[in-house]
Amino acid sequence: MYQKRSIFGYTKVLSDDEARRKAADMVNTTRANFQYLREQCEKNGAVIVKRWKKRSSEKRKALLLEVDPKLYPYQWADIRFLDEFTNSPEWKARDLSGLLLDPDTTQGRARRPFRTVCLLPFLNLASLKDDPARLLNLLYNRVKFTPEQWVPYDNYLLDKQWQIGSLATVYNKNCIVMHGPSFGKLTSWQSRSAHAWDIVGYPRAILVLEAQLKLSEVLMAVVEKLLVGHESGNNTSNLNEALDLGMRKATDNSSCVEFASVFINQPFSAPPTFDIKSLLAIAEAQVNLHADHLWLLQIDPLSLRRYVNLVIEGTYRETLTIHNQNALGALKLMEDMMTYCTWDWIFQEVQNIEKLVHRYRDSIYPGTPLPPPYARALGCLEALLHYLTEREARLTYSLLPFRPGFNAKWEFQYLQRMQTFATTPPVRKDIKDFIELFSRDPLDFCLSSLAGTIADKEYLWHEPSELFAILDDHLSRAMRLGQKAEIARLDEILYNLYSNLSALHQMLFMVRVHQPRVSTVPSLEDAKKTESGKAWRYIRAGYLDQDHRVSKALGTLMGEFLGTAKPTGSRATQKWLDQDQVQRAAASRLWAQMRSRHRQTLERIKIGNDDIEADLKVLSADISPEHISDVQKERAQILAKIAAIEAQKTTKTTKQIGSKFEPQTQWGLDTQTEASVSAPESKVKIKTRSDQPFQQPDLGLKDLDIHSDTEDPPQVKVAVTKRSLEILQSLYPKSNFEERTKSVDWASFVHAMAEVGFIARQTHGSEYSFEPTPTCKWYGRGKIVFHKPHPEPKYEAWKLLGIGKRMGKWFGWNANTFELQEAM
Repeated sequence: MYQKRSIFGYTKVLSDDEARRKAADMVNTTRANFQYLREQCEKNGAVIVKRWKKRSSEKRKALLLEVDPKLYPYQWADIRFLDEFTNSPEWKARDLSGLLLDPDTTQGRARRPFRTVCLLPFLNLASLKDDPARLLNLLYNRVKFTPEQWVPYDNYLLDKQWQIGSLATVYNKNCIVMHGPSFGKLTSWQSRSAHAWDIVGYPRAILVLEAQLKLSEVLMAVVEKLLVGHESGNNTSNLNEALDLGMRKATDNSSCVEFASVFINQPFSAPPTFDIKSLLAIAEAQVNLHADHLWLLQIDPLSLRRYVNLVIEGTYRETLTIHNQNALGALKLMEDMMTYCTWDWIFQEVQNIEKLVHRYRDSIYPGTPLPPPYARALGCLEALLHYLTEREARLTYSLLPFRPGFNAKWEFQYLQRMQTFATTPPVRKDIKDFIELFSRDPLDFCLSSLAGTIADKEYLWHEPSELFAILDDHLSRAMRLGQKAEIARLDEILYNLYSNLSALHQMLFMVRVHQPRVSTVPSLEDAKKTESGKAWRYIRAGYLDQDHRVSKALGTLMGEFLGTAKPTGSRATQKWLDQDQVQRAAASRLWAQMRSRHRQTLERIKIGNDDIEADLKVLSADISPEHISDVQKERAQILAKIAAIEAQKTTKTTKQIGSKFEPQTQWGLDTQTEASVSAPESKVKIKTRSDQPFQQPDLGLKDLDIHSDTEDPPQVKVAVTKRSLEILQSLYPKSNFEERTKSVDWASFVHAMAEVGFIARQTHGSEYSFEPTPTCKWYGRGKIVFHKPHPEPKYEAWKLLGIGKRMGKWFGWNANTFELQEAM
């Protein structure tokens, strides 16, 4: 076939015999190489680990260059290639003339000399020399898992290079089997098997086999050099113990470890697979995280106040009217509810697929057509995830120009009229080619690439996990260099949005590596017509397409809440109680209006009552019996403390009065007589009601009195070190909590959680899951996700309170859960 560009032609046409021999030779050699590596890891694993870690970065670099002198020197080759190409004389000449005389002046041809890094983008000097764990984990996981288990990922890495013609390849009309005992064998084209990726067309499949062969050769050469002069032993404990659980990240200030995200370290982790339990865990964690976020905003006015102030900081606060600032804060709460809803939909879809996995578990394996109901459900989940990922990216990108760390790079104007506002379309300043940002402003480049489609997809497209890895690397470097201003540009609002986007990307990727793949993924429009799950009911009704403008009433109520006095000083005062009561009443009225607005929206688009009630339950934490009971108990405790303080003052005053009339004549203990002066009885009336009128239509503290005749369950007590006790006790407020300045750094928090049996693992962006280990008192009760504090890796007092409340909600923690362990 005639090709407009020669780079899309084939270098040679192979006969069937030649094609068969070439594939077989590659597979057999790769297997032999990995068998050798497996034997060496079994015999000399500890030596390999020790000698590689002991080397300095420069010595590791020298060894790698001995193995392959042409090894690409930098990380993120794909983006560097694009940057170099757009600055090449040939491409700039096209910009000047408007013509491209040579049709093969393309990215693909420019990359042809760098074949190894196009096949294996993670195989580069910078990545492997600086972090010794990467090569060791690469070795460990490639030895532990078979080449065919790595095929879906190795094939996936070729997507862009294949599409732009970076890799010269040969042609044969047949395909290669990519799974099972027939792996690597030639077979004829079959439409269903090809679309399921059970077989792959020869020109691309041979590139996958070449990539695996090249990697095995590099790893074998590295191991051989590391073992020079060593006699074989039999000690594998270090290799297995160090690498079996996954990549670890050393915390800054403690010996405790946290596990790195598999998503951004996929080449150095186990091969990605479709794992229904992992999918379910991600979806459930996100549902709980966003539900807890809304829950905390409803029950804790301090968190609500701070969150809204974060939303409106920057040009919003400087430019918008007070009413529009309040409306913007209310709009963000509505958007947060929508985010919760989308994760609830995803969770329910994954639950449905879990049932189908169990039903058809004997019929789901490579080489066999997927059962139609299962294939349909899996395809619809992929369509849903793709739609929600694209939508989340667009919304995030639309917010980026208005956040404080980035608005100086954009030009736009606010248009305010009465009680509404809009902006002119934001336009970037001083940027001709977007790729320039990679070298000028890596943070802006990563965030914009992940969230927006600024240029042609083929021109700009980068793999999402690579962009998240660049972002993680950039922030880590800025942290090491003390560049606090750079870190702070990615503020808390943006950080949470990108963590959410990362979770969506990871789930979508996991679905797409299912073996076998779904042959035909339905379109969103097709799925809307046939599917009956909650996601499809809402999408079909147009919930996400509604004009979610903030009503005047909602903006006014937000203003009333923000206008209430923030409680200050000691909690054990009537003033504090009055201020807290007023702000809770204002917050309750705001959430009542939020519920009313959400109900009106759903009723208008004909959503069923069961779905409406399920949604409203998430927005009703402030009127739940449990919360009202907690508020009553807290108020009673404060009143009791006020009474005790007043009584103490009265006693002290009485003693002082008595001392004026009776001089002291007895020193020491007189066992014969009582005190000669008795203070007159004084009735002390403690003020239990506020001086201010109190309206609280939703909270209902006066109308709802909750008592329990049953005893509370036994309290779990855990003894911890003094250091951890101080950290864990900081999760629960003291009398003057709001004015405390003491914070807890992230590393110390991870260490304290580890001491009580919770292991930290980075999941998406700033999100870390804390899961109880088998020896933990709370093992089997699920896991909880926290955002790593940003930009400073420290939890402030208000955040610690939120963590304490969430740990109480899920694991029953309170101020009495921990005690100091006895000295050994």
